[in-house]
Parts: sequence; structure tokens; C-alpha cells
Amino acid sequence: MPAIDEDVLRAEDRADQGRGRPVPPRFGTAIDVRLGLGNAGRWTELPGGARLWRLRITSNEAHSLNFIFDRYDLPPGGRLFIYNQVHNPSTDSTVLGAFTETNEGPNGRFSTLPIEGQVITLEYLEPATYRGETQLRLSTVVHGYRNLFDGARLGAGNPGGSSGVETKDFGDSGDCNINVNCDEGDNWQAEKRSVAMVVTDGGQRICSGALVNNVTEDLSPYFLSAYHCGDTSADQTLSSSEKQTIEDWVVWFNYESSTCSNPSNEPGHDGMGVGGFKAGNSASDFLLTLLNRQPPHDYETYYAGWDATGSAPSSSVGIQHPQGDIKKISIDNDAAVSSRWDSGYLSPSGSHWKVIFDKGTVAPGASGAPLFDKGSGRIVGQLQGNLDNDGAPYCDMDKGWYGKFSMSWDRGSSSSTRLSGWLDPNDTGTKKLDGIEGPAPLDVSISGPTQVSEGESETWTSSVSGGDGSYDSYIWEKKIVAYLRLQVKDQGDRYYGKTTYSVDVLEEGGYYSTRGQEPEKRLPKEFSLQGTMPNPADEQTTIRFALPEGVNVELIVYDMIGRVVRRLIDRTMEPGYKVETLRTSSLPSGAYVYRLRAGNFLESKTFTVLH
Repeated sequence: MPAIDEDVLRAEDRADQGRGRPVPPRFGTAIDVRLGLGNAGRWTELPGGARLWRLRITSNEAHSLNFIFDRYDLPPGGRLFIYNQVHNPSTDSTVLGAFTETNEGPNGRFSTLPIEGQVITLEYLEPATYRGETQLRLSTVVHGYRNLFDGARLGAGNPGGSSGVETKDFGDSGDCNINVNCDEGDNWQAEKRSVAMVVTDGGQRICSGALVNNVTEDLSPYFLSAYHCGDTSADQTLSSSEKQTIEDWVVWFNYESSTCSNPSNEPGHDGMGVGGFKAGNSASDFLLTLLNRQPPHDYETYYAGWDATGSAPSSSVGIQHPQGDIKKISIDNDAAVSSRWDSGYLSPSGSHWKVIFDKGTVAPGASGAPLFDKGSGRIVGQLQGNLDNDGAPYCDMDKGWYGKFSMSWDRGSSSSTRLSGWLDPNDTGTKKLDGIEGPAPLDVSISGPTQVSEGESETWTSSVSGGDGSYDSYIWEKKIVAYLRLQVKDQGDRYYGKTTYSVDVLEEGGYYSTRGQEPEKRLPKEFSLQGTMPNPADEQTTIRFALPEGVNVELIVYDMIGRVVRRLIDRTMEPGYKVETLRTSSLPSGAYVYRLRAGNFLESKTFTVLH
């Protein structure tokens, strides 16, 4: 890579800060390249016809490198790895991957997280059956000139948010900001898992945002943030190039302190690329994108609910990443006030909620963060900024203006300027929706023959707890080593995602035998109780809950005057994700309450029976 003058870059950062830019500066600078399988790197032929491509990238003095591919179309079985140092289990090298065809974004692009080091190797394995069919081209290398992997260095910024140069990174938010795992966040442990930080391809920690649910509850990874985060020209429109830049963003989930205290070293995070722009409107400053794939179950994400009715919350909670720092929480115990934005342009009357925080505050980098109704836990807006920003320390400024979710819902003239077409695609008229948990592992079992004679066709069947089963048939006409992949998919159950069960078929005395590897089963980290599905119910409905440990469980259904109508569970249960079916055909139409008691955990929710 060409030499990078870090002094010039830091001077540019200071100049940007002097002009009062509302977003945190970059940690790296983008270098344009055009490096692909045909014009760079080296191919190595492997036995059986597969081949291996390696490309070493060196950018002197870089603390980290990350990569953007403008062509990313891998065939089944293709695997991309990115690693530093030596790719050897005995070393301390970091390995990202394997990245596969599932990582391709809707626009045919793919972005990676930063990996530490100035010498990084890209390694791609192309299967023999798809030789020459891979499309892979590296378009951007981001040279990290600020150290993301050294918390001591990153914490040396200007914590008060006063005048002067602010590094706006880990540890740089003011002391008035409250870590999300303090006592103030106890009741927001689900909603916090929807919130993530937005990082650009150039390394800027610019904004915040939230993963949001949609009416179909199919776990489509819609991500809500602020329009101005992508409108770099500040002209209240998004050009094609600005939309392209948005599609190169990466969002960081779970970037937070595990306790109430600020950690001395920077915590880890779980990254996900933005796959495509969906909608946006400067009137309420909203931006809706779709991540390039569903966050995996080990991210433990939450899809936040929302309220598009326009009713003012009587109290509010904001969760955000101020100044590019770890996740924080702010609380306003008073009713939000209808307002408008009046800085740079004048938004329509009643387009925003104005809140005055009793605890915590907001700052650059929090833009796009969700405002939750404290009573319902649903999103009612996303942060645009603070109109009263007069250059004082951020901890002295306690206000925030949030674009109303209700105005974002249907004000626009097309699906690209409003939320409703994406979050209620079937136009059901829903204006309130609760949040749901992200995907969890499936319980999968596969059965079939242990021996397959040459030339025969055999079948393996799969069964899935909570989902549907499927099967595939395979036939071999040659004595070869075959690698089969059986994929089991569910039907959109909110607790279950997708998993793959691999079966290796090995030659053995003229026959073939199967052996499999069970998918990893992960237990929930905390107790939780979900809403019923469907709701309202007619014949039956299901209740879902999570148990992180074995415990005695009571699940009881009451009518609205407190009488017990069903005692569904009263026994000790093993840990895991649970689903209980409630027959409602014999219950009169009306509202009911179901209560879960699991050890010291107690929570109730309501549902409706409608015949």
C-alpha cells in the first residue's frame, strides 16, 4: 500500500473538529485498490481440483486493516479467511472467517471488521466443482492510524466534551454518561441488545442505531438510524454515491462494559455489515437499512419494538454510543414534548420529540440512537441532536431532539421515504409492535443409512424441535470422497433461526458411511418471557420463554379479575428455550394474563382471545 502520512490525517481531524462536525472522526483512511483473483495474489493447486488463492496486504505503520469488496459472489463451498501473523494454531494470530456465500450483501458487496496489524493475508479456497466461478474483488483497504486494540491509548481523549481536540473513541464520553449495565439499565437488558454503533468504511465511529422488528416477525435485520449520518453533503437528499457509502458501513453490537464501571481496556464487539439502503427522510431524520445478513444467534441480538401512533411517551429512555464510546443509557422521567428541528433546515411542525434528560445525556456519535417509551419499551424516535448545543461541555447539555417514528412511518410518498412499506409489508395497519428475541440454535437430529452402496440413492431425514423437517437425496456413481451438507430451515418461529448439519461421506471398502457433527447448543444468558403468537388467538397460541438454568417453573393463565383459567406448567425444567402451547378454543373472547415464575424471576404479559 502507498505510504500514509498520519500527521496530515490527524491535522484533518483537528480541522474537522474545529468546524464543529456533529460526528466523531475516523480511526482510519480508505485506500482505493482493484485487487482480484485474476490480477493479484497467487494460486496454489490442491489435490482433487480445488485451489487456494493467497494475497498479502502490507500497509506500513498501520495499527489495523479492514477491507471492502465491491465484488463478492462466492459459490457453495467457497471459503474466505483473513488473518494476521502466521496462520498457525500455535501462534497468537487472529483469524476472521470462514466467510462464505452467506456473507454476500444484497448489493454484491462485503465489508469486514478491522483486524490488528500492518501485514494481513487474504486466503480463499475455491472448490473444484465451481472452478473459475468465483467473483471476488477488493476495492478498498482501510489503513487504521488510530489504535483500536489498545484501550490505554484510546482512553486519552477529552472526556468532558469541552472545546479542543476530541478523539471521540473508547473512553471519551463524559462522566455524566451512564453505562448501560448500571442499575439504570436493569430493566433494559433486552432493548440494549438491539442498539449498535455505526462505523464507516473510513473508520469513523459516526452514529448509533437499532435493530427493529417488523410485523411479519421474520427476523429481517432492519436497522434504524439517522438520515444525517449518511447525508454527508447536508443537503437533505441522499445521492447515489451517499447511498453506496451507507452500504459500506459496519455496525458493532454488544460494544459495552459488562459492569457499571468503565473498563480500563476496550471491550470486544460483534460486527455486521450494512447490506443496503431501504428508506430515509430528512423531515424526521430517519434512515432505514438492511444488514447484509441476519446476525447469528451467538450475537444474542434483540429486534426492538416500536410505536407509530404518535402518542407522547410519559417518560423516555435513550440508549446510545456517545462520542464513539461504549454503550450508555439516558433517562427522562417527564413526558416528551412535540417539537421540530431548526438547525441547517426547518423540519415540519411536530416532526420531533424533545426530551430533557434527568440522568445521562447525548453527544456526537449518539445520532440515530433509539428513544424508547419507558412504559412500553417500544421505539418512538431516533436522535437527530441537541438544538441547544452552544459549545459547552456535553455534560452541561441535557436535551435531545428525536425524529418521531410516527412521522417516519407514513409521511413519505414512496417506500423509499417511509417506514411502513418495510416494517408492515402486508399493510396490516399495525401501529404498535413489541420486540422479539433474535435467532437461537435449533435442536436438530438427522437419521439415515450408515452405509450407501455405489450407485444407490438414499435419503436422510431431519427433525427440528420448533421447526419443520426436510430431507435430501444423493446418488454417487464413482468411488470418491463426498462432502454433503443437509440444511434445515424453520418457518420463522421467533425463537429459532437456521442451522446446518454437515455429513461427511467417506470411502470404506467399496461402501460409504456417514458421520455427523451436532450443531452447538447454546443456553440463554438470562430469564425472559416473550409475547404470545398469534395474538389475538382463536384456536391456540404459543408462549415462549428462556431458562438459563434448571429451576422450578410455574406458568399460569388468569382472566382479568384474577381467576386461574389454566395452569400450564408446575414442575422443574431443564435450561433452554421453551415453547408452551395454550389451547384457547374453549376460552371466551377477551383479555387474559399469563404469568411466569421461574425461581426468583417473575413476569406477566397479556394476550387476547378473539373468536
